[in-house]
Amino acid sequence: MGADSALTRAIDEWSRRFLRSVTITLEAPKIHHERFIDLHNMKNEAIPSVYSTFKVIENNEACLDLRVDERLIGRIGYEPPSHDTVHVPTRDLNIVLDLIEASIQKLIQAGYPGCVGCGGKDALEPWDEFASRVRLSQ
Repeated sequence: MGADSALTRAIDEWSRRFLRSVTITLEAPKIHHERFIDLHNMKNEAIPSVYSTFKVIENNEACLDLRVDERLIGRIGYEPPSHDTVHVPTRDLNIVLDLIEASIQKLIQAGYPGCVGCGGKDALEPWDEFASRVRLSQ
């Protein structure tokens, strides 16, 4: 999976949304709570200018939903949400979560979101979820 693959681009967008949000709620199976609490703490330490609050809600679904101010902005899982939400499709959360964690760490190390152009190929343009889903289906 290369840097320009459709899945990598969707993962990077999910990660960018996580990093630049200030009131985050994550709905996830309990088994993933600690991992995201650790990622959130790392985010707040690395990017104090975008300090955020974080709430984790147990969800027995096979997906992780990222919400900001109660609005769904990202989903990792099989069932696609509306087109205003970035969707990272997977049937195996564990595989994609390793990629999400690596993406978040890569973006933080590059200086995101406090820099211009360091957030990856899609960071400077509005995210086109419809085009992303077309790329993912090919």
